[in-house]
Amino acid sequence: MLTTDWRSDFRRLWLAYALGQIGSGVATGGLALVAVLTLAVADWQVSVLGAV
Repeated sequence: MLTTDWRSDFRRLWLAYALGQIGSGVATGGLALVAVLTLAVADWQVSVLGAV
């Protein structure tokens, strides 16, 4: 017999998914910010980077 509650498993799954989505958003925004500030690229190049 399982001792874990299904709600606890679902909560952990939901939290892992949410944190993964937040991390992906931060990484995407951070990549564009690094491109603009550090590499001094043009606006259209950042747009191409975002489209990929």
